[in-house]
Amino acid sequence: MTNTIFKNNTKIGNPYDFLDRNRHRKMVFYGRVSTEHEAQMAALENQIEWYDDQAKYHPNWEVLNKYIDEGITGTQAK
Repeated sequence: MTNTIFKNNTKIGNPYDFLDRNRHRKMVFYGRVSTEHEAQMAALENQIEWYDDQAKYHPNWEVLNKYIDEGITGTQAK
C-alpha cells in the first residue's frame, strides 16, 4: 500500500507530508494585546521577539507577514 494520492492518474502528493518538520512552510505571525497600557505593550514586544526567534531557529519557515493589534479591545463596539 502506498501513501501517495493520485487524482485523474496524476500524482498530487503524500497526505503525510505535513508531518515532515523540515518541509518548507509559509508562516504568518499574529500578536495582540487588549490595552495600550505600558505593561501590555511590553508583552506585545515580547510576543514579536519570540516569533522572530522562532523564525531564526527554523530556516525552512518563510515569514510572509506579521499582524499586530495594539490596544484593541473586543469588549466595546465604539
